[in-house]
Amino acid sequence: MWFNLVDIYEQHSELIFFVYGLVYVLTGFAILVKNVEASQFKLAKYIRLFALFGILHGLADWAPAFLPLNERSLTPQVYDFLRVSAYLLLSISYVFLFVFGLKVILPEKDKRALTPFAVFFIWLLLISALKARIPDFSAWLALSNTMARYFLGFPAAITASYAFFKQTKVFRLLDMPRLIDHMWWGAFFIAVYGFFTGLVGSRLEFFPANLLNYESFIAVTGVPVQILRFAAGVGIGINIVKSLELFDVEQKKRVEEAERKHAILQERGRISREMHDGTIQSLYGIGLTLEQSRRLMKDVPNHPAAELLAFSITKLDETIKDVRSYIMDLQQLQFQDMKLHQSILELLNEFTVTSEINPIFNYKENGTQSLTPDQRAHIYHILKEALNNIRRHAQAKIVELNVFLQKEFIEITVCDDGRGFDQAKIISRLEDSSGDHRGLKNMKERMNAMGGEMAIVSGYEHGTRIELLIPYRGEING
Repeated sequence: MWFNLVDIYEQHSELIFFVYGLVYVLTGFAILVKNVEASQFKLAKYIRLFALFGILHGLADWAPAFLPLNERSLTPQVYDFLRVSAYLLLSISYVFLFVFGLKVILPEKDKRALTPFAVFFIWLLLISALKARIPDFSAWLALSNTMARYFLGFPAAITASYAFFKQTKVFRLLDMPRLIDHMWWGAFFIAVYGFFTGLVGSRLEFFPANLLNYESFIAVTGVPVQILRFAAGVGIGINIVKSLELFDVEQKKRVEEAERKHAILQERGRISREMHDGTIQSLYGIGLTLEQSRRLMKDVPNHPAAELLAFSITKLDETIKDVRSYIMDLQQLQFQDMKLHQSILELLNEFTVTSEINPIFNYKENGTQSLTPDQRAHIYHILKEALNNIRRHAQAKIVELNVFLQKEFIEITVCDDGRGFDQAKIISRLEDSSGDHRGLKNMKERMNAMGGEMAIVSGYEHGTRIELLIPYRGEING
């Protein structure tokens, strides 16, 4: 080989460590400035832990770059204190990397994600106890650093590598293979970093440090492990920062989806207005003409056209009702982009006008989660069907609607004091797909689509109570 990597490292070690640390610091800050707040991906929620790892790791790696240059100007006590501080900072960076990996891999609120803090605390206690037994400061420092690499650095890197690799499957939904490749390579370089950083360290008299260490690695490969750590760091920085463009793509898709929904809502509003102002009015005009024709014929008993006119007027009234219902559906579809509370209020206002019953409405939020647009639509139509049944069949005087957004689920109850119906017929009605009974089946199918549970309790002259229990699958406070 025309150049010697060992000589290059020995001559430029300070520069190599400076650039190495700079790569990690810049990677950390690049992540911190990335706008990931609105992302729906789990990785975005914890990516700042990886950023803290990068910044702290970079600061710790600057110690070998600057301390040798200032050794003569520092007292031995200050110099040793700075060396200990650098290794402590490095160990803390491992903790953040470890927690990041576990947070992404494990389910939400899994206590095992806090394990790295316990390991770090045990490591501190152990090296503090060993300090009194190992008089040589450099030997104690080398042992402490090696233990941190074994118990924190290596498992942290492997866990974080798997976390990034696991996310590539989720990100395929965005159909951006180039950026997903960057994510995959980032995961690969983190694993490489874990091997060279976590397993290759100072030579010590126990396994594996007695076999796999700086000296044995150079003897076998002819390459200082610090050079390979530097290469792995550069690979991590380039690929992880590149892969974060996924969040920009996600944000762009979200904006495009919002614009598309806005355009659809505007078009629905336009169609609704045109049908109301044009089609409905034309049908009314035709109905008036037919009604006038029937009145003109009332002096002609048993005229053959009289029955035909009566039939036409009936069918026209039905058509007007259908068109009006269609217009209402177009308007109500807009509630999918409303808050649940707002859409329910609109529904209750309509119910009050058509039934002359002013329902009791209780709404409470105890959780921080929210509903997806599909869930809001399902709930809206379930409540609409329930209120329509009350208006058409219950003959109720009191109606109560309770909506409680708990931390883990949504609880909804609809109660009335109407005439009720036979509890034994509920199951048969839920299985019936025709006539008036189709409404109950639609409610059940919508609950099944949300993974929820529905219970109906009723009895003759004892009113009806509908209970809904719906799990969250949603965004953040929608």
